[in-house]
Amino acid sequence: MPIPMKITLLGSLCLGIGCAAIAQRPPLREHTATQSQVIVPVAATERAGTNVVALTKTATTRTIFANGIPDHLGGAFPNPGNPNTISEQ
Repeated sequence: MPIPMKITLLGSLCLGIGCAAIAQRPPLREHTATQSQVIVPVAATERAGTNVVALTKTATTRTIFANGIPDHLGGAFPNPGNPNTISEQ
């Protein structure tokens, strides 16, 4: 019977260490809304620019170059819900 007792003690010790590690985590962040506004959908009717993508492949690497402009229609930016503009990266 000594072997199962050692395994049980070892298991309890590991469980205790795991619980101690969890207890030492930083507190979870709390998110609160500070302002609200009506969300107005923006129709995808505009092109942001010209999409550029280049692929190169060697025996050991694949490289993708892209300017970040989508190859599909997008909404108007900036707009009342999003002050950012779409631009090349």
